[in-house]
Amino acid sequence: NMAYNRLDAAGVHRATVPQLRGQVTGTVLMKPGAKGTLKYEFADNVAWDHLSWSPQIEQVVKRAEALVFGTLAQRSQASRDTVRHAAGATPPRAWRLFDVNLRQNFFDSETIRTSLTLANAVKLNEFELPEVARRCGVRGTTESDILLGLCDKFALRLAVLTRGTRGAL
Repeated sequence: NMAYNRLDAAGVHRATVPQLRGQVTGTVLMKPGAKGTLKYEFADNVAWDHLSWSPQIEQVVKRAEALVFGTLAQRSQASRDTVRHAAGATPPRAWRLFDVNLRQNFFDSETIRTSLTLANAVKLNEFELPEVARRCGVRGTTESDILLGLCDKFALRLAVLTRGTRGAL
């Protein structure tokens, strides 16, 4: 209830949230990894694994100026179907940002390629870029070349690469 109270206090429209009542909130355990990275362990069978399409979601998405989605929100078939339906229902002018988030085993080539096809913008990090490029058949000698290749192949308006302490491209 505390999360609902905070959303209400911030004036957030939450007509689509009640469908998740009774579901456990997603949690993640972060552990130090190699070269200063973090390793993530995500709990299974949580609220965002049970997203389902509804008239309330459709009303919100049809008016949306932006939709952000990633691979984690698509690890269950039900949520994957809902995310894809939502991306297809956004207005043509809306930003559809694919925030890649390759974590654990919660992704595959088909999900990555389909998400890039649905998106008009992508955000990924320096560890995800080579994996996404390989799975999508995009080659380049520099990070910029690969980002431009993704933009060309998937008709993206924007590609953002986060590079930790080296900033973003």
